[in-house]
Amino acid sequence: NYKPGDGGRIVRTPDEARAIVRYNIASGADFIGTNDGNAPPEVFAAAADEAHKAGLGVVMRCVGPGTRGKECVLAGADVMIHTGEIGDQIAKDPDKWKNYIGLPPDAYCDMDPAKEKDMVDFLVHHNSAPEPDLMAADRGFGSTWHRLQQETIDDFKDPAMLAYYPAYSIADVIENQKSPETYLPPDKLAFRKCGYDNHVKFLHDLVTAGGQIVAASDITQTPPGLGLHQEMDLFQTDAKLPPMKVLQTATKWVADHFHMK
Repeated sequence: NYKPGDGGRIVRTPDEARAIVRYNIASGADFIGTNDGNAPPEVFAAAADEAHKAGLGVVMRCVGPGTRGKECVLAGADVMIHTGEIGDQIAKDPDKWKNYIGLPPDAYCDMDPAKEKDMVDFLVHHNSAPEPDLMAADRGFGSTWHRLQQETIDDFKDPAMLAYYPAYSIADVIENQKSPETYLPPDKLAFRKCGYDNHVKFLHDLVTAGGQIVAASDITQTPPGLGLHQEMDLFQTDAKLPPMKVLQTATKWVADHFHMK
């Protein structure tokens, strides 16, 4: 019963997944994407298999609870939005986070070094790229956040931007970029800051080991266009990636994982 503009297309079986992917491919899709992770891995694996047979990349927002992290990679994800909720699976007590589907990086505060290394090795071996979305999921915790807030305010003074970007959307972006100390109690603030620090450490360790990540800013969290550069800025300042690798997160590595030459 899908109609344009009327929400998502829900599949419940592997066969339904294959059918909808074939439909999208026939309609001219450049890549195949899935939303959330509330189906079992075999549903996502069927979708990914159809896409890969057609030579297309697969982008999964596999945040669980049914499919996330390693299961998402094994199902065939080339790119994992929101890092694929990997923090839940490398925590000292994964059971504590098994039903966590929130985007903030809280689970990373419980990161187990041995499990982190195992996950890094796993991702390098399978060549699957997390897309962290630090500007959305981890918003407010970057070391340059106050500067980024001012950049956003300055960006929305541009007449060319104001010509098409509505006032309510501007207000939404500014609301999403509020400093976390204005809405989190001290204990939650410290815990999430710990999670952010471990999240960017994980990204650093993954790239240092030969893995790849891709840059994105998500939507409604940043001004259009600028957010991508702000995400890349955090890759350099906080994840401490070399400038050339930061550039590749938004160019070559994206093309490779989207199967675009």
